[in-house]
Amino acid sequence: MLLLDRPASEVLHASLTLAEFLALPEDTRCEIVDGILRPMATPSELHREVQKYLTWRLTEQRPKDLRVSWELSVIFQVIPPTAYIPDVLVYRPRPAGTGGTSANSVPCDVLIAVEIVSPGSQTADRYEKPVQYARNGIPHYWRVEVDPALEIHTHRLVDGAYQPAFRFGRGTDLADPALPWLDIDVDGLLGELD
Repeated sequence: MLLLDRPASEVLHASLTLAEFLALPEDTRCEIVDGILRPMATPSELHREVQKYLTWRLTEQRPKDLRVSWELSVIFQVIPPTAYIPDVLVYRPRPAGTGGTSANSVPCDVLIAVEIVSPGSQTADRYEKPVQYARNGIPHYWRVEVDPALEIHTHRLVDGAYQPAFRFGRGTDLADPALPWLDIDVDGLLGELD
């Protein structure tokens, strides 16, 4: 029986291979942790607005050898499969024929992983994902808090663990000496909701 022929309740609790996970339809909003699908909550309007404007600003400012994407899978482990989907990702694309695809990346190609904390993702965004990102050598992790107010907490990888770098709130510009190309007006991330 093919994965997509199974009832949804069976798929959500079945242990999947990486190939089965990657074969899911593009509109499937889930990550995989140790072979088990983890559904992702539908983001709020505020979450989507911040995600959209942060992606746009990073794309506008990035060096030409980097790409910016939202909701691109990062494969951390093949057996059992573990892949997270950061809200925003700055990464180096893989040359054609080297194993990367337009639908996924690997940690060694990721420069910045961004998570926007939502009511259904607080534990994963604040605790679980940063540990996985650090363990796999992603140099920068940003956590965006939207409630009660917009704040961006940036972290840098130091000796295999994230150390807080900066905290940016409304009325400030997101900048980091380790990323000299970066200068983002935090208020602008609220887009039309400001």
